[in-house]
Amino acid sequence: MRQLRGSRATGSSAEALAVEYLQYKGYRIVEKNYTTPYGEADIIALEAETTVFVEVKSAIGQDPIESVHKGKVKKIRNAALYYLQMLGKEIPLRFDVITITITKDGHEIRHLIDAF
Repeated sequence: MRQLRGSRATGSSAEALAVEYLQYKGYRIVEKNYTTPYGEADIIALEAETTVFVEVKSAIGQDPIESVHKGKVKKIRNAALYYLQMLGKEIPLRFDVITITITKDGHEIRHLIDAF
């Protein structure tokens, strides 16, 4: 099992766990840490014909869903708009959140599909 320690290491490890989880569920990873001048997305993946922008949040001992606030949602949506402009075509999009709660016994992954 991957160890999650330290804030930057925790974020990187959480994103790696999220990638593993999504691949296990049959998603194809297209981009990681996709950064634009207008926002960023932790993971861009394909599930069938749908492009999924995934925000990954982790916290120790509590569900980190509260940290996906209105400003963060706006930045992810802006990154998606930029991505669409770069593609030059419209595609089916969805926004998911994966939370990873770190416990003394390991971690718990929660996947919120179509979160916003």
